[in-house]
Parts: sequence; C-alpha cells; structure tokens
Amino acid sequence: MLCVHEDYGRRLEVGYMVREEAEREEDSGWSFMAGNEDDEFIEDYKNIKLLSIAEMCQMAPEIQEHIDKLVGTALIRIIPLMN
Repeated sequence: MLCVHEDYGRRLEVGYMVREEAEREEDSGWSFMAGNEDDEFIEDYKNIKLLSIAEMCQMAPEIQEHIDKLVGTALIRIIPLMN
C-alpha cells in the first residue's frame, strides 16, 4: 500500500484512493493521496511512504469501509463549497 503525504504521524485527509493490481502478494494494491499533489511532489520518493492498511486506517478511519473494494476502484472525496 502506498501513501503520498508530507506528515505521516497525524490524522490524514484522504482525497483520492485507487486500487490497482498488486505487484506482490503482500501488497493490497491501494494508493492514497490528498488529491492536490502535483507531479513533481509525487515523483519525489521522499514524499512516498509504504504503510500497512492498519496504519492507514488509524490515520484515516473513513477509508476502512472501502478497503475490500475490487481492483479498479477509484474514489474521490467531494467536499461541498461553503456559502
């Protein structure tokens, strides 16, 4: 599982999550991002951290309900505009 984020020790707002075919048996295939990262940020390996699903669910509990979704799933958080 892959997490793209600057600060791994706090609660995480996941804006985008996608499940791709796992390359290794121990990999879930999930990638999680805030959703506002640019290519330069994502391409810098220092901004990428491999985490277990349990660690990710601790930082972003709302993703837990989606973890069993099939390969090919892509979810985006929609935040309503404030008036």
